[in-house]
Amino acid sequence: MKKNVKLKALVDTGATLTALPEKIAEEVGIKPVS
Repeated sequence: MKKNVKLKALVDTGATLTALPEKIAEEVGIKPVS
């Protein structure tokens, strides 16, 4: 199932990790890898 959340974000195209608020991660189904 695909989920969408409309938001504004600053993107670093050279980054190797993603940081975002936990609430947004939960809404789109992203889980931590720690």
